[in-house]
Amino acid sequence: MSYYQRNRPPLPHKRDIVALDCEFIGIGRSRREGGSGQWSAVAKITIVNGYKDIIYDRLVREPNVPDHLIDYRTHITGLEPGDLDRGVRFLKMRRDVARIIEDKIVVGHAIKHDFDALNLGHPEHLIRDTARYFQQFTRDGQKPRLKDLSWVHLHKSIQEYEHDSAEDALAALSLYLKFQQSWENDLA
Repeated sequence: MSYYQRNRPPLPHKRDIVALDCEFIGIGRSRREGGSGQWSAVAKITIVNGYKDIIYDRLVREPNVPDHLIDYRTHITGLEPGDLDRGVRFLKMRRDVARIIEDKIVVGHAIKHDFDALNLGHPEHLIRDTARYFQQFTRDGQKPRLKDLSWVHLHKSIQEYEHDSAEDALAALSLYLKFQQSWENDLA
């Protein structure tokens, strides 16, 4: 056994890893209506644990969305009018998510957007972003799409129709687990 192998920190255990993904709707008054335009709000969130079990999967009901909703983005989210009526309140969901991810490695694809929409921070050393990690391997420096990464590295087709936050979280987690050794070595 080499010196490096003996002194390498252990890989994070699956119990210390979660992956999350959010689906977004467009809300806000359009500029034509005298508003400042459209922004994204969390409509659905899924969290899977390191064993690939879905541990949190909720629709999210935003306050005042019906008055200012612009776009359900149905072609992407699969959500339609009325779907969010059975969702949890944003603040409750945010508390739940903060509790679940506390002290965990959080995996996601372009996860900054999810954290921004959730209005949550997370320590940088506990974030594993597949978009950022795989960007280093692209010729043009562009962040690769999760759909493409899943097809190339996992031989799995995702996002064929609507996006599914569970499917996307599982794809990001699977990518991390497949490349965990080299990924963590790069961080050391």
